[in-house]
Amino acid sequence: MNPKTYYKLTTSTDVQVIGRIYAQFNSHQISGFIDPEKTDQARRWSYQECFGEIDQTLDLHKFKTYQGAKKTDLMSSDFFWHSCFYSPRFVKLFSNFIGEKVDFIDCTVHHRGRAYRWHLMQILSSNDVVDFERSEFGLYHSVKAHCVGPATQTITAETFWDVCRDLHNDTDDEVRLKARQVVLNKPCDLFHLDLDNGYYISKRLKDAIEAAGLTGFDFDPIRQTLQFLGD
Repeated sequence: MNPKTYYKLTTSTDVQVIGRIYAQFNSHQISGFIDPEKTDQARRWSYQECFGEIDQTLDLHKFKTYQGAKKTDLMSSDFFWHSCFYSPRFVKLFSNFIGEKVDFIDCTVHHRGRAYRWHLMQILSSNDVVDFERSEFGLYHSVKAHCVGPATQTITAETFWDVCRDLHNDTDDEVRLKARQVVLNKPCDLFHLDLDNGYYISKRLKDAIEAAGLTGFDFDPIRQTLQFLGD
């Protein structure tokens, strides 16, 4: 098996790239609607579902950028469960790569008086890319984060969350189960790993984004105690 380099996908926080969006009640490029007079708490909550698929019965064509925001290829937002607003340029580039449970939904972003066709990237959490039989798991202190020993139970896609719940109950949440080595059972450039709720992007996709000059992306190193492997 060969080591695979992955990063956590996040949005840029550089004001030179994304604009001056940080204010008392805002820290995102996309934070409102073009018809704010119709906005109440119930409307905003309907666009802020934290889990599952994006509700496509909602009107996805009235999003508006904050007044100080710049338009980038990945735009931060407080809507939905992931910073998921992507430009057509990214969608075209991504067509040459492999995603796990990734889908694109058309939307419209209004920026400085103009409407732009944009895309919501829906990426659902999954463990389908994980070869559990060949992966390794450990027990970690929930505060100090150091490893306190290997997992003694057999960890599978079906038992992972049961073991997590048992550890939570038996140790008063002092010990948690985490992956130490994740063996991928197929090539994948972008996935939302249900094991730890991380959004992971391959080095080759990261390099392609940077080579194409796409903006608004940040790539954070993964935790030192985690390694990805693949054939």
